[in-house]
Amino acid sequence: MREQEQKLRTFEDLQVWQEAIALAQKIYQITRESEDLSGDRSLVDQLRRASVSISANVSEGFERRSQKEYLRFLSIAKGSAGEVRSLLSVAHAVGYIDFKTFWQLREDSLSVSKMLGHHMKQVERRIVATEKKNALVMRQRQGRYRNQH
Repeated sequence: MREQEQKLRTFEDLQVWQEAIALAQKIYQITRESEDLSGDRSLVDQLRRASVSISANVSEGFERRSQKEYLRFLSIAKGSAGEVRSLLSVAHAVGYIDFKTFWQLREDSLSVSKMLGHHMKQVERRIVATEKKNALVMRQRQGRYRNQH
């Protein structure tokens, strides 16, 4: 069953959150295993923080009260996915990770970014639909009020 067709009860039900967690796990693994990379503590810390930020922002936005807030947090998560790709490029450029590792992690983070973009479009459509519905209800209420007075 497709994600939009099933009822999402928690952020853990979101495929994009699950993929973001998987990406963070891979980032933690490579930053532990690569001797060159693990020696650059500031780059490791930034890579880890950016990768964790993706799932953290998806979950935080999901728990907020409004779809507009959720959309804002999804946008932040998407930015963090871009940051991961940029930091991976640095790690590869300075010779900390080989091309195969760089490319696989880049593709994984790009996939998460695309999923976030798709999810953002779904949320935007829901916001527009809700705003249209609310505007219609308000017009109907105003019409009833005018007819009563």
